Amino acid sequence: MNNILLPNKDNYIFVDFDDTIIYTSYANFLAYKRAVHEILNIDITFIDERFTHNTLFQLEKDKNIINKIINLKNHYYTTFLQYTYINDFLLNILKNLNNNKIILVTNGNKDRVENTLKYHNIHTLFHKQFYIKPSNKSFSKYFEVFNQIYENNINIEDIFIYENSEVEILKAVNCGFTIDKIYQIPLKIYTKKEII
Repeated sequence: MNNILLPNKDNYIFVDFDDTIIYTSYANFLAYKRAVHEILNIDITFIDERFTHNTLFQLEKDKNIINKIINLKNHYYTTFLQYTYINDFLLNILKNLNNNKIILVTNGNKDRVENTLKYHNIHTLFHKQFYIKPSNKSFSKYFEVFNQIYENNINIEDIFIYENSEVEILKAVNCGFTIDKIYQIPLKIYTKKEII
């Protein structure tokens, strides 16, 4: 699964956003840190794992308060765009493909994703962008997109996936995507210089 995968011009390429094409974990954390402090008056510390809704649920159980924190986090996120980093390795692969079958597939907030892509000037890299909120938590976001573009007579074996999350990779494999056409993007380890 982790050999370098180089699709050809006939393949569709599904690319995840967060920590795949752009490393966003630290900016995401900083936005959460500000929102959590503002609403709960708690200081949180950065760890190398992504701060998610599940992490937030460990701090607070009230769904209304959680939604307030998430909305405030999305508001603050653009303040921390300078702490997002392009995955140059993957970007070079995608730019060299020079085809119109590169599709962004993300569970991320559309405004946050679009602002980040524009900040890094790669918003035109993708032929299409899909912002998926899976109807079933065990379902693959990639399978939902595949079902939406299936009328193009594409075969599931002709799709390459670039993804960082083991959970998302397992979901994709369970839905019929070929494991040898999925490249897992390694976790970015932030240096002390990158952390404020």
